[in-house]
This record gives sequence, structure tokens and C-alpha cells, in this order.
Amino acid sequence: MTIFGAEVSRINGAQGSGPTSDEGKSRSSQNALKQRLFSKRRFIGDENPVEFESLLNSIATTYQPATATEWILIDRMVMARWRLGRLERAEAADAPCSLNLLRNGRDVSETIERSALVAATARATQRPSGDASQYIVAASAAAVLSALTSGRPRLMHLPGPLGLEGGYPVSVSQREVALALPGSVSRSEARELMLQAQRFDGIDSIDDRGDIRLTEAAREVLRSVLGIEAAAVTFENALEFGAEFRAKLAELGTKAHRGA
Repeated sequence: MTIFGAEVSRINGAQGSGPTSDEGKSRSSQNALKQRLFSKRRFIGDENPVEFESLLNSIATTYQPATATEWILIDRMVMARWRLGRLERAEAADAPCSLNLLRNGRDVSETIERSALVAATARATQRPSGDASQYIVAASAAAVLSALTSGRPRLMHLPGPLGLEGGYPVSVSQREVALALPGSVSRSEARELMLQAQRFDGIDSIDDRGDIRLTEAAREVLRSVLGIEAAAVTFENALEFGAEFRAKLAELGTKAHRGA
């Protein structure tokens, strides 16, 4: 019996014979699964059940589960994303970065524990899944376009400004796009930090053509987890690589569902 089935049996058994109609049984199964979704065993450390509920509602709204089987799949999707968030927070705490925190114009970076702040930020700003994520993309693009048509400079964070690798704080206006680095960080230092972060993410280098060379660690993950042999992603193989990656990822997901 699956965990879901055992939980349904336990709850139904504790409450008597329960509903007898097909509709009633389906509703009862869904209620049992919802109880398991919010079990305290799902949360570790300072994880917030309210954030989990928000993630659940986002995914459930996107896919509209109507049967117990569909709720099982939603359960697995939610938990996969929740656990991925744990990994992202753990990685964020160790990722190369430069952190300057200002309060009323005064640098208070030394008063903050960097790893705790980065982990908390990664948790609080977790990107939603499904269609909801597209609103964030659209809002970000709209903010940049608005700044480019404004006569007053606006501070924001942009990927790849001025042909540089990585993301940087910038000042954007109708007149120019300029780096807005903290006074303690030079342009060369910021670029070197971005290159370190790039390698942290599995990219060894990006050449002038835009070809992406993968680190050996990234290649090993592709090889051992997805069975893909790839040293680089180029203009010539990008579409083929993307199709293979997507197919292998779907295959991996199917295997995981069958084994769960």
C-alpha cells in the first residue's frame, strides 16, 4: 500500500466507515491527502508552513486537480519544488557574492550574518511556478523599459549589462546604463566575482561567439544523472541539446513518479 493509501485508510478508519459513494470517497481521499500535505514532518528548521501552502495553492491553481490521483501528482510536484528550494537556499549561503547592506546611507554590512541573510532572502523571494512566474518576467522587463524612457536614473539589478558576465547593480535612464557598484568594489573585482559565480553554476567560460563551456563537475552531473555527454552548448548544437535535455529530464521525472 502507498503512503497515500495508508494515510487515507488510517484517517477513514479513525472516523468510522466513512462515505460510500464514489464522489464521497474521492472527496475523502483528497481531504486525507491535504492533511498529509500540511504534516509537520514536511518542515525542517525554520521552514514556514504558510509559504508551503502558498506554493501548493499556486501549483494547484495552475493544474486544477480534481481526483485523488491528480492530487497525488500535485503532492509530488509541490514536494519536489519545496525540496529544490532547500537546495537553492543551501547553495545560496555558499555562493560567491559581494554583499553590502546600507541603512539610512550607512554601511551596516558587518552587523549582519551573511549566510543567514542570504538563506532568508532565498526563501522569502522564492520564484512561483507555472503561469504565475511569467508575471515576474513581464514586471522585470516593464521596469527596465520604463527606466530606459525616463530622464531620471533608476537603480536596479540587471543581467549582462555592458556586455559583462553575470548580474550587476546599475543606474538606468534614457541617457545611459551605468554600473552602480558599491564604493568598496571595483569593476574588475566585480567581474572576477561574477566569473567565480559562473563557475559555481557549472559554466567554465563563455566565448565571444556565445558558446558555453561547462565545468567538469557540471559535465559529470549531466553524464551520471541524465546520461548526456556534453562539453559545451554552442549555436550549432543548442536546439539539439535543449531537446535532449528536456526529454531526459521528463524521463527522469517519470521514473521518479513510478518509484515514489
